[in-house]
Amino acid sequence: MRRTNLVHLPNNRRNHSDAAIDPGELDGYNNFEHQAPSSTFDLARQILGNYKVRVQNVRLEFLQDITRESLNFLAGQKLLERQRMNMDEVIASSMRSVVDEVFTTLEPYISEFNRAVACTELSVSCTNPALVKEVLSFDSLRRPLHSVSSYRARISTCRFSMVVRGQYNKVDFFLIPVERVMALTNIESQHKPLMTFTGEDNGVGLVDWQVEGKPLTSDRLERYCLHCFDYLIEQTRDEIAAAKAQYYLAGAV
Repeated sequence: MRRTNLVHLPNNRRNHSDAAIDPGELDGYNNFEHQAPSSTFDLARQILGNYKVRVQNVRLEFLQDITRESLNFLAGQKLLERQRMNMDEVIASSMRSVVDEVFTTLEPYISEFNRAVACTELSVSCTNPALVKEVLSFDSLRRPLHSVSSYRARISTCRFSMVVRGQYNKVDFFLIPVERVMALTNIESQHKPLMTFTGEDNGVGLVDWQVEGKPLTSDRLERYCLHCFDYLIEQTRDEIAAAKAQYYLAGAV
């Protein structure tokens, strides 16, 4: 016996729940199926038509102007960032040149001074400028946490060292007891610099250096460096004299 396919329809469309569908009832449904593709195509065509109208209504001159200005802005920002990175390199290079100039300025004076005081407690030794990287702190596993780089030179007597330390746009001069000088930045941070040269970007790709608010000319650099060297020797003499006085005093007692 052939089974009749049943379709559940609202009660007003069927006589009872088990009745088969009258073929005539499907006419409207079949007609809808045949019309659907055509209606979908018309709807898509209408949407595309509306889109074309919207695009055609855009003010192209305004769009071109704002786009051009925005692209120029983005390009300018990239250029500024690149220039800023390049300027950092220029400043660092200029700082190294200043430290080199300090050492070159003092070297002949030190050489002549050593000839006069050879083999005495006032003899001076020098360490050429060099890039030094220090690890300032470690984690619990002794892995570096904080490090710093500096370009530095050192001029030492038996009592004190004059440290010339360059970091980015600053060149600092420190007077450190010779037995503590190897602690580098950690000990230098406990002392006020004798003197500081400061560099600034002058806006045209060069660095202007100053000392005490005055331009750092070659003549001024030499005079300030000699002042620091004189202070190093003076402090060394005072320390030697104080140590000998204490020694003689202890012997007399």
